[in-house]
Amino acid sequence: RQNPKLDSFFDSHHPAVLKMIKMVVDNAHKAGIWAGICGELGADTSLTREFLKMGVDELSVSPGRILPIRKIILDTDVSQLS
Repeated sequence: RQNPKLDSFFDSHHPAVLKMIKMVVDNAHKAGIWAGICGELGADTSLTREFLKMGVDELSVSPGRILPIRKIILDTDVSQLS
């Protein structure tokens, strides 16, 4: 992530990355453990609805990202996500 030579290989939106996150969330819930996302990925508003769909329990973000993330969460009907 911090090596510029590898930037072309890093894609947090790649379907395989999102599938792995979903697997972690599902297995955490099966074990009775909450699952959260933190850092830049948790603050990525283009993924907020996807994280809600996955059942992520918590998004830990910097103070400047709270309101945009909160708005998306409040405007989203999780039961309508497929």
